[in-house]
Amino acid sequence: MSLLPYFAFAIPDHGKIVWKFSEKEPCVFNHKDGAPYDNDILVCYYMLANLKDPVAQFNHLPTEASQKEFLRMVSSKSDPAFARLAKKERMILSANDPKNISSDTPLGVELHILMMMEQRVLKDGKKACGPFLWPKAEDDSYLYKTNGEWPKTWRPCMNPFYARWSVLNQKAQELQSEEVSQTQKKVQSLLSKIKGFKTGTVSVAQTSAQSWAMINQGEVVESRNGKELPNLLRHFVSDQKSSRPPKPHPLSELEYRQRGYFNRGYAEGMERLKDDALLSLSHSLGLSHTVGNPQEKAKNIIYQKGGTCAVEAQYEVLKSYGQNVTPKGLAEEAFKKGYYSEVQLKSGELIGGTFSGNDGKLLRDHGLNIKVFSPTGKPAAASVRSAELGQAIEKNGGALVGVEAGRLWNDPSSSGGHQILVTGEEVSNKNAQVLGYYINDTGTGEAARFVPKKDFDRAWRAHGYELVVFNETTKK
Repeated sequence: MSLLPYFAFAIPDHGKIVWKFSEKEPCVFNHKDGAPYDNDILVCYYMLANLKDPVAQFNHLPTEASQKEFLRMVSSKSDPAFARLAKKERMILSANDPKNISSDTPLGVELHILMMMEQRVLKDGKKACGPFLWPKAEDDSYLYKTNGEWPKTWRPCMNPFYARWSVLNQKAQELQSEEVSQTQKKVQSLLSKIKGFKTGTVSVAQTSAQSWAMINQGEVVESRNGKELPNLLRHFVSDQKSSRPPKPHPLSELEYRQRGYFNRGYAEGMERLKDDALLSLSHSLGLSHTVGNPQEKAKNIIYQKGGTCAVEAQYEVLKSYGQNVTPKGLAEEAFKKGYYSEVQLKSGELIGGTFSGNDGKLLRDHGLNIKVFSPTGKPAAASVRSAELGQAIEKNGGALVGVEAGRLWNDPSSSGGHQILVTGEEVSNKNAQVLGYYINDTGTGEAARFVPKKDFDRAWRAHGYELVVFNETTKK
């Protein structure tokens, strides 16, 4: 029997394994001499998510053999955990698939379903990814975090859910635009039908109620007081104004995007469309008119980061005066001057806001005259502040107002002070009564949103009728 020649193979000894972790390369294992170690990236993710100080613990192990055994033990736990995740992922994506929506589903119903799916796919995805998410989600901030993205370490688990959300969001955006377009067509058709309306033939109130029912494809509700009207149309007049009224409709695609109709959800978006339809109708019948130019101011709207609502509202004002400023630059300026503060808790949560007494100071520092009305608990202040707000809108196109966020958004889960830019008001032609205000809200990204006066006052009163009026310094 012949024997094969024996060859001795030297097994390279690279020494211990070194695990390096960073945002750019979260799972990199190399030997001490730099040779790569072919590690299982899923094991790495599991270790990062479930062990305390995992990198330090791993690198502290005394030998390469002990490190490999450690990885083997972790693998025995991570494999079934990832199998459970894969099962949940399939279930979540299947339940939130736009293909499940029947082709004959009405537009409004389809939009509502898509927006619900958008919420669920991220909520359920984050819950399923719980064992594999680290560090905790960071709050967006101009001072601590400016790229507007989740930490890269979230992505391995969350990517499928973000990808599905993106598909749902794109489809929802298309339907939202279509919903706005259809509402505009209804309003334009309605206005053309009542174009020949003459005073005295039918009461303006009755015509308004019937017209509103046509817009909403509903019935006019009977009550003891006759036909119920939406609040805005209770303020009717006996004759029409001869001047052509401004019309919120039709909107361009850009204007629709600026307004952010559905930023607070489907129901709130539909309410905003109804408000705009009412305003068009009210203008056409000569019931009311708009003071200010809300749509012109809408183009400066942005989403705030952190607690920068007061900073962002001032950014909008300065942009409207043609100043070359940026949200990040103003936030940093406010921080350096002590107007704005932001602290990061151990949990990773950011708490920030503009200190009391510093509202409007950025406007002052950038050359505007300001007049500040601090919060007050006196009920008598309401009429005085309302008059000041009206004058500011008429003379300077707007004012900064402090409100209670939860009341403004009709969201009991939200609370706290919030500053917005008021860009216009709707005024009755019968008695000059203010029917409501137009606002830009950086907290929701909504622009030119009409808020009935009752709802606006409720949110404003809860924050003590805080007000900052401004005007451009006269140049000599």
